[in-house]
Amino acid sequence: MGCFHVLIEDNKDKIKTIIDDAMNDKTAEEGSSKKKIGDFYASGMDTLSIEKAGITPLKPEFDRIDALQSIGDVQKLAAAFQTNGMAPFFFIYASADEKNSKMMIANMWQAGLGMPDRDYYTSDDERSKDLRVAYVDHLAKMFGLLGDEEAIAKANAEKVMEIETRLAKASFTNLENRDPQRTYNKLGLEDLAKIAPDFDWKSFVTAIGYPSIDSINVAQLSFVKELSKAMKEVPVKDWKTFSGGI
Repeated sequence: MGCFHVLIEDNKDKIKTIIDDAMNDKTAEEGSSKKKIGDFYASGMDTLSIEKAGITPLKPEFDRIDALQSIGDVQKLAAAFQTNGMAPFFFIYASADEKNSKMMIANMWQAGLGMPDRDYYTSDDERSKDLRVAYVDHLAKMFGLLGDEEAIAKANAEKVMEIETRLAKASFTNLENRDPQRTYNKLGLEDLAKIAPDFDWKSFVTAIGYPSIDSINVAQLSFVKELSKAMKEVPVKDWKTFSGGI
């Protein structure tokens, strides 16, 4: 195990100690950071309550997905997911501009895949093929747990896989992602709209709470271009299915 892995594991142990202490501290002041951390962790560990609640806590989100009527609605939903820590299509995060370290810049990084990276979708070896079959089976089970009949659950799983595979083929490889020259593509929103015209970028950055963003470093241009094409070509009903499988 390398030094960085040792540090990561050591850090995880320290964080768990802090969280366990917060959860077990009955004297923590209501509303304090310690109380919030402890309560949040405890809620995730309360498996009995989680099982009892089922999907009820998620019903408002599924209702929102069911109500999608346009590609604009799909993009608004993606923004809402983004603000809740999910990345249905891509990650947006801030960091120092690699070519001007005095400035912070918004970065966009490919996402939208349920499996770890593009190779899981594109490799032709037998293990990868088996993993793809297992992944579709897993998705079908998830749709079944949401109430879909077996045939519908299977069809929905295959549709999610179809869209993810399309996005995966346009994604960078792990090697390409390590190339700082290829992953630095700073674009103004107007220029971004020219290469990916079927995504409303201005509305998106406004919806996630940062209307002042006027430029973004688009790490994987091929991915964003394909996502834009998919927005135009994939029916809303299929984006509903995709969103339900996230």
